[in-house]
Amino acid sequence: MTFYESQRWHSGEKRGFRLNVRHVAEAAAFASAERFQSENALEDEYNGEKIISEIGYTIDNTTKTRAIFEINKGIPQYPEINVNVKMPEDIRRVHLNNMIYIADGPSDIPAFSLINKDKGSTFAIYPKGDQKAFEQVEKMRMDGRINMYAEADYRDNTTAYRWLCYKVTEISDRIRNIEKSKITSSISSVPQHLV
Repeated sequence: MTFYESQRWHSGEKRGFRLNVRHVAEAAAFASAERFQSENALEDEYNGEKIISEIGYTIDNTTKTRAIFEINKGIPQYPEINVNVKMPEDIRRVHLNNMIYIADGPSDIPAFSLINKDKGSTFAIYPKGDQKAFEQVEKMRMDGRINMYAEADYRDNTTAYRWLCYKVTEISDRIRNIEKSKITSSISSVPQHLV
């Protein structure tokens, strides 16, 4: 993923928050890549530099769905929790309907299905100018496997950028409204002076 220098904030006065979508995506991608490199690759030294010499772990469609449940249950933050533990939905760290799954191919279909089942957001990408890849993601959209697709270009004003900004805002607004509703529905009325 390539991210470009853009300091435009995607925000709104009504939402009461400021969110830089590029920074959120960049941080998530960096954290994932750093975790992947540190946990799943075997390093060697070459001319004094550490290099990845072998892959110690590959990701397939089963491990992708496992990763979704690890995020869902908060396992990166709570490593003592096993991915197979039964956990009530309401205490899970990241609900599936608050996830955006971005991927590019057939091995992602089980993960797309899992996210779609719980009303999460699914987005397929394809390389610029690749007609076969374009046709493949269009077929996935027509089959109801993804919500949206675009070229793998996240610069300002591209389809990918606009759709992701829209979805992040939609999810943020929904979370804020749910949390606000919990507070307003649980407080009692203020005592009044009797006259």
